[in-house]
Amino acid sequence: MKKKLIITGCNGQLGRAINKQLAGNEDYELVNTDVAELDITDIDKVMEMAREIKPYAILNCAAFTNVNGCETAGDIVWKINALGPRNLSIAATETGAKMMHISTDYVFNGNGTRPYTEFDTPDPKSAYGVTKLAGEKFVQQFAKEFFIIRTAWLYGDGNNFVKTMLKLSETHDEVSVVKDQLGTPTSAAELAKAMAYLLPTESYGIFHGTCEGDTNWADFTDEIFRLAGKKTKVNHITTEEYVKNNPASANRPAYSILDNMMFRLTGSTLTVKGLENIPDMPVLYVGNHRSYFDIVTGYIVVPGQTGFIAKKEMEKIPLLREWMRNVNCLFLDRKDIKAGLKTILEGIEKVKGGSSIWIFPEGTRCKAKDPAELLPFKEGSLKIAEKSGCPVVPVAITGTAEILEKHFPFIRPSHVTIEFGKPFYIKELPAEDRKRAGTYSEARIREMLVKEQEERRSLRKA
Repeated sequence: MKKKLIITGCNGQLGRAINKQLAGNEDYELVNTDVAELDITDIDKVMEMAREIKPYAILNCAAFTNVNGCETAGDIVWKINALGPRNLSIAATETGAKMMHISTDYVFNGNGTRPYTEFDTPDPKSAYGVTKLAGEKFVQQFAKEFFIIRTAWLYGDGNNFVKTMLKLSETHDEVSVVKDQLGTPTSAAELAKAMAYLLPTESYGIFHGTCEGDTNWADFTDEIFRLAGKKTKVNHITTEEYVKNNPASANRPAYSILDNMMFRLTGSTLTVKGLENIPDMPVLYVGNHRSYFDIVTGYIVVPGQTGFIAKKEMEKIPLLREWMRNVNCLFLDRKDIKAGLKTILEGIEKVKGGSSIWIFPEGTRCKAKDPAELLPFKEGSLKIAEKSGCPVVPVAITGTAEILEKHFPFIRPSHVTIEFGKPFYIKELPAEDRKRAGTYSEARIREMLVKEQEERRSLRKA
């Protein structure tokens, strides 16, 4: 039986591109919708269709993309860009479907000096960017299995900058285009390929998906006209000059080049085991620690709101620091007992408030050659579960060190396995294990790591 995909915004340039990309694919049956078939702002209509179709995935290509229009259109922008993704995410979770949502480079403020990664903190400056970020947050809140792909300067079969410039060239001898806004023109066809690549995987999370290289709008226009054989002159002007002539225009980021970091990392394959062991409630994830990428891997695969307890030294790593602060991370000062206790109390309150927490009780990355070897777990690490009463989920992670640490500073593909063990409550353990809950967790994780190594050896022999 073919897997059904609900595609919203099917008549837009990306909707058309994904239809072309998946045409003839025997694995999928496409259920195309646009405004006439499905109003994504109506939760009842969305739920009705999802329950009827029972999709494998929902691909949200619908959006209010008129950047200037967003500034004055009012509530409808919020309905389409924020509530729409929320409704689709709720429907995806109820029907067990994956959720794929397309977002934008405009979630960033444009003050950067290097390409933005998925771990940088959004700070939109326009109504379009603000509503798209709200949509992202709703997807993260309500979808259990989701992909959010931020793209930029999209062009394809539909309304876009390229078509606008070519249309202007038919009636104008010259056009004025800004020269001081930098970004990456992205083909809808290439973005559709990226969507198709992610769709069957379990590599959930936020991705940046653009073509390579960068330019400014004026140089981009020069190239458009050159390729189309147009003689229209392009006047290169500043944003300040443009705004002076167009005072109602929205704020646009001066620098919105995106780094497709997560796509590079997910050149690594990911196997997830035991998701069914995660209770539908806040938990304390307790994992072994081999790599900085344990944090990234752990975050993208678990459901619901999740944060981390990390050692204070992690604040020295710029990319991870900003991202971790944005995902409820608490930094533990192991040299200051009073400050450390305060951090644990904050973690307890976060769990009580509905957020799960990750910890790595080894305290630092284990560099042992044997993948199943662990550093001793610190017994006080599980206090959050003990005091909040939440369940503990032991987690075994294999293969992350092969991404970076084994050949630092280079990033290499790896096969990563993350396995979630059976949850347990500390209060329900035998008395001796309750006293040494860290050691008990360590033993459960070691069992899973040993089993994973045995499976990998068997596969190599086969």
